Amino acid sequence: LTPGCINLSLAWFQQGHESDPEVSASLKGASSEKILKAIVRPAAIATAALRVMHPEQYWAGFLREKAQSKELPKMSETLQYWASMFNSLSVVSNWETPNHQDHLSIPECFDILTTVGNYSNAWMSMPSLQLEFRYNLGCMIAFSGRIVRHGVHAVEGDWIAWAWYMRDSVHIYAGVLSCGWARVDYKQ
Repeated sequence: LTPGCINLSLAWFQQGHESDPEVSASLKGASSEKILKAIVRPAAIATAALRVMHPEQYWAGFLREKAQSKELPKMSETLQYWASMFNSLSVVSNWETPNHQDHLSIPECFDILTTVGNYSNAWMSMPSLQLEFRYNLGCMIAFSGRIVRHGVHAVEGDWIAWAWYMRDSVHIYAGVLSCGWARVDYKQ
């Protein structure tokens, strides 16, 4: 696999522009429906995990009604096929990611990272928590990427990570209330 990263989002603000949020460029072309249908299963798995781990964040992910009320037609159209409660996805392949924080994410929200591929010897580090652990095939990790510094060391083989996350600016724009922190005592 070629090293790289593709970002998919049903809505985010284009850098350097003062306008409504837009569907990411990778989802504006003729193949957008095909791409969205191809990611349905990983989206459903991450969304189901989120429903259990952080129910308030799960419910805060409903953007369809907000997009329609703001008259954002392309976003509403993309939402037909977007199967995740997250508003953004980065698919990273064979790429070492230095330790970083995701400053555009929502602090109270979990990012969910999953891995696929044919690889060995992958390690995830979270230096702010003084943690380093194996990042094995099929692993799913949830944490606040805005708060916790994290990175993945070089990997031997073909490695793909799916990073699902929520952009704070999109929720503010759509008028979605903050979901609050994940709690053990959550009751509906």
